[in-house]
Amino acid sequence: MRLLTLKRAGDGYIIRLKNPNASPIAVNIETGFKINSVYTTNLLERNMDNLFVDSNSVSFSIQPYAIKTVRFIPASPNEEPGVSWLIVFPNPALGEVYFSSELSGSIEIDFLTLGED
Repeated sequence: MRLLTLKRAGDGYIIRLKNPNASPIAVNIETGFKINSVYTTNLLERNMDNLFVDSNSVSFSIQPYAIKTVRFIPASPNEEPGVSWLIVFPNPALGEVYFSSELSGSIEIDFLTLGED
């Protein structure tokens, strides 16, 4: 899994991921704050499909060799952190990646390779 983009965008945050593998990847993103909504977007970052959110987490899959962009919108403007919400380095990343954040809660991102049916 490659993290291509992680940035603030409008009323939320954009995460763009690339699956460089021949198998689908299951992604679970869990934040330390409540999420109002999550959308898949096109490469111009226009909202497309609304994803199911479970309070502070969302799960989705990325097809082989595909890029997926998602927009996270926090539930409360009071919970919106500053621009340094989450810093990822190196960015883009392949292999080991490091996160630093000014959020008081925790953020967990899991990338799993799905087995073939």
